[in-house]
Amino acid sequence: MSRHYITGKESVPGGPESGTGEEDVQILENVDLRFGDNEQLKFGDGADVTIEWDGTNFEILPAAERGTIDCAEWVGGIEDLRLGLHTVWKFHYTPGMHESASVAELAINKDVWDSLPDQNKEAIRSASSETFLRWWASFQRQNADAIEEFVTKHGVKLLTTPPEINQAFLKTWDEFAAAEAAKNPFFKKVYESQKAYAGKVVPAKRFMFPPYALQADHYWPVKQ
Repeated sequence: MSRHYITGKESVPGGPESGTGEEDVQILENVDLRFGDNEQLKFGDGADVTIEWDGTNFEILPAAERGTIDCAEWVGGIEDLRLGLHTVWKFHYTPGMHESASVAELAINKDVWDSLPDQNKEAIRSASSETFLRWWASFQRQNADAIEEFVTKHGVKLLTTPPEINQAFLKTWDEFAAAEAAKNPFFKKVYESQKAYAGKVVPAKRFMFPPYALQADHYWPVKQ
């Protein structure tokens, strides 16, 4: 099906995603990692990327248990806990800029969508919007409970991704996006539209909203 003949409704938000590994990895050299896709974007140099991805999560934990990989990126928080990464590895890094904001969509064939009565379209829009909001609220609480369990029950060490790694992600993404835009007109159109939107909204939001860390540090300062 051509991408021009579907309509998408945002349904499930996610991110930022994180990584879990067997040791305190500050420099990604001589390390075998597991990523699902876009490995050329995430790590151009320094680390050997192992692809354990068939559209499911079935191969991640067995590969970890066999020692085939040294660390992995799955989702983070509750989903990493459910998968059982903490049973093999005891270091959990977050956040990651490689997938800082993810949104799953409900994709519908455009001809089918156009054929639906207006009330059916509105029912789908409403259900998708409510799912999005409810998921986001519950997902944050589930992740908070999960990382607490990592520490208190399983001895996992929660670590902050070094800023230079996240900065390297952004630099690599800029290079990747420029190369992709040069050869893919559709990507270029969407990317420029998103950048134009963000160029207006992000500066305004930084001005209008108080810094998150200001309030968080006042009531819940980071424990040393």
